[in-house]
Amino acid sequence: MPVKPSHLEPKLSAGYQVRKCHRRFDRLLNFYLAHHNLKTGFWYYLRILWLQDGVSQKYLSDMTNVAENTTASILTPWLRKGW
Repeated sequence: MPVKPSHLEPKLSAGYQVRKCHRRFDRLLNFYLAHHNLKTGFWYYLRILWLQDGVSQKYLSDMTNVAENTTASILTPWLRKGW
């Protein structure tokens, strides 16, 4: 069986390393957010609202790169809780 050159090793690629870093960040973020009964998806919206309060649903959707109907389904429970 032929041996791959070391520069083609997937684990050495920048994409692999970025993904691995992101997964670790996500697990750590989930750990801290769980103390506040929050999911990771909420974090992205909260971060935007931290920077600029009173923005529209469309703005939140654009900034999180999520469809507006998905944003609405995430925000509706917040509004019901009075957040």
